[in-house]
Amino acid sequence: MSFIRFWIGFTMLGLAAATVLLMWAFRTRQFREPDRAACLPLADAAPAPPVRWTRDAIVLVAFLAVGLAALATTVVFSAIW
Repeated sequence: MSFIRFWIGFTMLGLAAATVLLMWAFRTRQFREPDRAACLPLADAAPAPPVRWTRDAIVLVAFLAVGLAALATTVVFSAIW
């Protein structure tokens, strides 16, 4: 039963985050000029500099890995019990 509660909570959290992001996008007028945004990948631009791993990026990737490991552990243990 706790497995179902976890997934319901996970779904509710994801739905709430998506709703907040959609409200932010409308409030900041992200959808105002879709034609201009569609042409941006085709514009000539200087090549991007190589990506350098900063400490913040490494910490973010580490948190992502820990979160995914916790999610995988929950799924495995709930399947066993």
